[in-house]
Amino acid sequence: MKDAPNPGRREFMRRGGLLMTGTTAYTLVPNYAWAADDPLLEALAFACHALYPHDHVPFKHYKACAQGLLDKAAGDPALRETLEAGAARLDAFGSRPFAELSGPDRELALQRVEGSDFFSAARGHTVAGLYNIPEVWKYFGYQGPSFPRGGYLERGFDDIFWLRDV
Repeated sequence: MKDAPNPGRREFMRRGGLLMTGTTAYTLVPNYAWAADDPLLEALAFACHALYPHDHVPFKHYKACAQGLLDKAAGDPALRETLEAGAARLDAFGSRPFAELSGPDRELALQRVEGSDFFSAARGHTVAGLYNIPEVWKYFGYQGPSFPRGGYLERGFDDIFWLRDV
């Protein structure tokens, strides 16, 4: 039996680097496999979108926000019950499920539940959950927190290009 050739240090480092790069990329890519055909998730995602509509933000981020709310409800049976009851009220608004309604009809359905525990939970989570997704920041031009990068003093503190136009 012939011995396998020894790849050497350079080849070992190259393969190790490729492995580390691939592993890092795999862990950074969001997994949206959970987003398949859950009616409650769909209703919450469309509610999040109707509450804070941004046409330039992909819908997958609204689903991620809704999934965060469902994850929070997994440890809180009362919240889960509130979400299910609220989604049922939204679905009862029209002849179709809430997720299949047009934009204006979704807004009307949300107005019907405004002031309820469901509405408060959905609005409270969405304002924090959606805008805390780092992938969403780029759609608004937000570069992220400045403290880890030395603060704003050296990163655009005095960059007020818009002042020249006033």
